This record gives sequence, structure tokens and C-alpha cells, in this order.
Amino acid sequence: MIKFSDYQRENKVRLIKQFREDFEKDFGIDLGYGSGFTRAEYFHFGVYEHKKYVHKESLEFSLTNGHTYFVGVENPVYFKVNPNKEEVKEVKHNVEKMFNFLRGEINTYGIYPTFLTETDHFFVFEFYEEAEWEALEKLTLEDAQQIYEHYKAATKNKKEVVTPFYNQMCHKILRNRKTGAIKIRDIKSLEFHTNDPLGILFYNGRVNEYYMLERRFRLKSTILKSFSLDYPTKATTMVKLY
Repeated sequence: MIKFSDYQRENKVRLIKQFREDFEKDFGIDLGYGSGFTRAEYFHFGVYEHKKYVHKESLEFSLTNGHTYFVGVENPVYFKVNPNKEEVKEVKHNVEKMFNFLRGEINTYGIYPTFLTETDHFFVFEFYEEAEWEALEKLTLEDAQQIYEHYKAATKNKKEVVTPFYNQMCHKILRNRKTGAIKIRDIKSLEFHTNDPLGILFYNGRVNEYYMLERRFRLKSTILKSFSLDYPTKATTMVKLY
């Protein structure tokens, strides 16, 4: 039986090769080897001429936990397909929903990467260069207000929202160095959830803070309960930004 980590690595290598082939099919450009990929967690996209090209097949692989459809299991050691057909069906349906969101509604949120166009194999977004955008390790009141205003305007009266805020957000939130505009870097963090009070976790080993962004936030029902065991939430510093 293959180890899950080996299974993931082999498929990432396969998908990086598939990215190059599909990029040439869609755009007529041969990227060559060694271009566009630096870290394993970024295998699902490449950057070319200041645009971010998200490979659909690779993103689906990521959203479905490597096509294993393992639901609610942390880091299984060995590869195993979920035998629950209804859970598999739900996960596949969520991929379709996410793809529809990316090609339509995402730009209404304001703080998510700006969607530009779609081809057979790619979603194309703006790419935020480090020279112009700073990755944040903490939030100011001004940052929080901007996030809150954009996010709540897009999710008003919705029971289900598309949110990255069930993941830790340290270095995933960017601030424009000139204008102060806020953008969230990674669409891979987006998930479907109920419209809960807005809070943001920053954790990277040095920083461990949870920002509460609205008054109706109740600590006892905090979405911290939904975070991975990878984050030591008992030691988290709670910060009110309202």
C-alpha cells in the first residue's frame, strides 16, 4: 500500500508536467522545465508575465485532498479512498461550485484575487508582486475595517459563503505598499461555510493571534473550534478589532 505522502508527491510531479503541456495547448507557449514552481504547496499554479495561471486539474486535486476524498481525517499515513459514496459525491459537487464561484462571483468580494479570464485548462488571475504588496504578520484596525467592509458587503444575507477564514492567514493577506489596499493571496484556501461572525487567525510559529472583527462574535462559539490540530489554539491571543 502506497504512503499518502508518496502518493501526493508523485501526483504533484505529474501535475507540474501536465501544467506545462496544458499551458502550451491553451497559449502556444512552452514554459520549459523549472519555471513557475518553487514550493510544493504552490504546485497548482504558475506565474507568467505578471499573471497567475491556476491549473484546473491541479486545483481540483488540491480541493479533493488528492482525489482520495478523505473527509475529516488529519494526514492519513496511507492512501485510502473514502468508501462513503455520498461524501465523495458532495466533495465533487463542491469542486463544481468552487469553479463556478471563481469564474463568476469572486470579483464581487473585492479582497480576493481579481479573476481575469478562463481557458480550457486554466483560471487566470492578477498576480501580486512582492515589490508592490506586503505580506502581513498582523492586522491593524484599518486592515480589519477594509476586510470587514468588503467581505460583509459581498456576503450580506447569505447563509453560505466562500471564505478563506477557516485557515490560518499569516502571510496570506497582502497590503499594497502605496495604496493600503488589501488582497488575499491564495484561492486554494477558499471553502464553503455558513456565514459565521468574522474572525481571522494568524499563526506561523512566532505569531499566534486571533482577530475578532465584529461585535456579534461569541467566544464560546468561535470558529477556532474548526481549526486544525496543527494550530495550538489554547495559546492563541484574542484581539478585538471592532
